[in-house]
Amino acid sequence: MKHKHTLRLLAAAVAVAAATALGSAAGWADSPPTITCGVTQQGPCSQTVHFSSQQGATTPVGTPTNSSTCPDWFINDIGFLDFSGNGVAHVNVDKAQDFWTTSTFTGTGTLTLYSPQNVVFWPDGSITPKGSPDQILTGHLTDWFGISANVSSAVVTGTVDITGTLASGSSLGVHYASHMNWNRGAIPFVDPAVVSFNKVSCN
Repeated sequence: MKHKHTLRLLAAAVAVAAATALGSAAGWADSPPTITCGVTQQGPCSQTVHFSSQQGATTPVGTPTNSSTCPDWFINDIGFLDFSGNGVAHVNVDKAQDFWTTSTFTGTGTLTLYSPQNVVFWPDGSITPKGSPDQILTGHLTDWFGISANVSSAVVTGTVDITGTLASGSSLGVHYASHMNWNRGAIPFVDPAVVSFNKVSCN
């Protein structure tokens, strides 16, 4: 049961953070909503929260499992989100403490991409850029993230779509999809996933 509790806490955190673009550690400009269902409140329970921005650092996409058409800087750089719009997160936990949680967001803003050599990682876990960015993408972001777990399996899935214009004036569209699932007895994010993919394409 320990691994289920750990995953439920992660799920709530992810739902609140609307863990979006490219596996990001996203945050808010305004005060983040508080998730209690599945965190301080045991199931059965359900909760819905709304948020209006996504701002924070994103981890690199990493090696795609598909034949990606994206430039290397998009795959390897660390991004900084600054988007405003509309987002909602849902958390549901049943009597058996199985849970389902999703978050979605759509809005406009910028994704600024820096080489890892131009980013400072601080002891408190925060990340700040230094120097000049490789690219700035201005446009529209839509993302969805979902996670669920029960006695038989755990699943994590996410999609991100970004369309916009680079500083050079050229356009860029990005579609990102990731998925991981584990079977009964496995500890998610510790044991290898049964199925896992990380696909990103650009046009």
